[in-house]
Amino acid sequence: KWKIKGEKIKISRLGCMRDCGLFPSKKTNQLHLVSCSNIVPVKRVLLLFKSLTYVQNISLKWTHIGDGCEMDKLVAKINQIPNSIEINLMGHVDNYKVKLFYQTSLPDLFINLSLSEGVPFSIMEAMSYSIPVLATNVGGNSEIVNNDNGFLINANPTPNHVAKKIIEYYHLSKEHKNKKRLLAYKTWEDKYNADKNYTQFVEDILSL
Repeated sequence: KWKIKGEKIKISRLGCMRDCGLFPSKKTNQLHLVSCSNIVPVKRVLLLFKSLTYVQNISLKWTHIGDGCEMDKLVAKINQIPNSIEINLMGHVDNYKVKLFYQTSLPDLFINLSLSEGVPFSIMEAMSYSIPVLATNVGGNSEIVNNDNGFLINANPTPNHVAKKIIEYYHLSKEHKNKKRLLAYKTWEDKYNADKNYTQFVEDILSL
């Protein structure tokens, strides 16, 4: 649009801070899913919940971190289903509590079904705790999520399609799951480590 020459442009990525190293998977048969966003239409948290109702014959726990205008709708829908899914709605919490939750609970899979995104900080943070990510192919999600460190699905998935990916992840071998966890962590370490990125940004500015 602005006809700027490519050699005059450099990407300086955002990132998040963390220094705890790689986190292993936990030993349990329960699949623990986590999502972190405002509960608003663009984040499609209600679609995520509906997708979970299509997951059968799996011990399933879902934790959502965040609050918003669709919280009452979500709670109403949750109250209409059997107690086959363990659900934990944490509401709005401080960021340090989000990090503590990831560190102590070791969720298996982070899910983002947003209708639009940039490159989500929530995904960077989840990956920094070795959590693979299932995300829709919108905005900049494809810059951080792929089928090696998680699952990148089409922009407008059906609940059934999301459920199938969740089930697919559940049935992966332990080795395959651990590989996704390792590659999720490496994605953060290589591209979204704030300590590296912000130091490099300052050095680039000072060199002008």
